[in-house]
Amino acid sequence: MRDRGHVTGMRIDVLGRGAAADQLAVELAAVGGTALDVRRPGSPSEPAALVVEVAPAGGASPDADDVVPPDADPATTAQQLWRGRLQPWAAVVGGERFDAGPARLHDHDPEWPRLAERRLRRLRAALGGDADLDHIGSTAVPGLAAKAVVDLQVRLPDLPPEGEVAALLAPLGYVLAPGSRPDSPGVHSDARMPADPPGAPDAAYAKRLLVAPDPLLPSVLHLRRSDSPFAAHVVAFRDWLRAHPEGRRRYEDVKRGLESEHAGAADYDDYTRGKSDLLRELAPVWTSWAAAHRTGSP
Repeated sequence: MRDRGHVTGMRIDVLGRGAAADQLAVELAAVGGTALDVRRPGSPSEPAALVVEVAPAGGASPDADDVVPPDADPATTAQQLWRGRLQPWAAVVGGERFDAGPARLHDHDPEWPRLAERRLRRLRAALGGDADLDHIGSTAVPGLAAKAVVDLQVRLPDLPPEGEVAALLAPLGYVLAPGSRPDSPGVHSDARMPADPPGAPDAAYAKRLLVAPDPLLPSVLHLRRSDSPFAAHVVAFRDWLRAHPEGRRRYEDVKRGLESEHAGAADYDDYTRGKSDLLRELAPVWTSWAAAHRTGSP
């Protein structure tokens, strides 16, 4: 893993040519203060939490998260970005609690895979070439309703200490997720599954859970060991859902029932447990299918 070096806050890249992009970078740095590390092209190449580009409609680069018209007022745009997106995000990275609230499902959005691809590229740049990266969960399955939270997985030969990974990924907008309750599932370790290989050591189930609390579209990062049985399971289940419309329908029906059942909950822990019950029930089906089809593409 790479040394993150000295960073004053969340990294924000401002792309685009001309005075408007230059001035937007100045205005963002002014409103963000030490919470933001605002850079223009030519700055060091470390990955950013957010890439803002000043560009005409349809003319932005694939890496842009937010596109600003060239005729927009830089000062007004900076204030809007700060108040609506960057300030609440930076506050959580700085120590405020992130409250996910109850599960709320949305129809599949084509932007989810595109955002996942951008964030995975940045994670690879931060974590190095020995990482395997996956877009997992329901946002990775076209046609499946999901919470508007993009799940990402990184598999490494060894898990870094929590403090090290927190420091490394804070400039990319990630913070360690403590869980909503003391017994929140999947925070520090994953559960064993009936389909696990026999004799898998307890250490293979350890993990680091982080969240990038972007108010427009947060993402959850599951950092697991390369030999994690659960890491292989979530990829196999994702691919099985992609290939089986009837499986998607059943999974969505269960999720919508759980959404309704736990609509007044303070978090979505029990919703997650309910989904896991179906995952275990269907394990013989999707594990057999995965073994025959060699799943695992991003």
